[in-house]
Amino acid sequence: MSKRFWLVVLVAFMAFGWYTFRFVTGANAIVFANMTIEEALDYAGERDKPVFISFYTNWCMTCRSMMGGTYRDADVVAYFNSGFINLSINAEDPAYGLAAATEFDVRTYPTLIFLSPDGEVLFRDSRYFDGPTFRRLGETVTERMNRWRGQ
Repeated sequence: MSKRFWLVVLVAFMAFGWYTFRFVTGANAIVFANMTIEEALDYAGERDKPVFISFYTNWCMTCRSMMGGTYRDADVVAYFNSGFINLSINAEDPAYGLAAATEFDVRTYPTLIFLSPDGEVLFRDSRYFDGPTFRRLGETVTERMNRWRGQ
């Protein structure tokens, strides 16, 4: 094959790598804690916050859309980083994700679960949310959390 072809392929891979780094990671995104659900519940109890869990897979395009868009929306980032303990779990990871997904009967992706600090499910859904809708969902979960507290 020609050098030009391989140059185009190389540039395409570099562009995809830049996109993945820029839009799936970075400072302007929901900060997902690196802990188990049990650790997150303990941490949430200490801080009196709900836990948000995003179950995803590497092949799920809707999951990628939420990672690259919804979870980077400025209003969503501000609201979720201040009001929730956030977890992102690869449901196919044999080290932890498979067991966690089984525990919560996760079968479709993305699956979004919100828990009170004692583990009660406040909300659960398996679909795409855009930024403004997801922010409103966060507000609804906060209201449910307030009812759970008895306020």
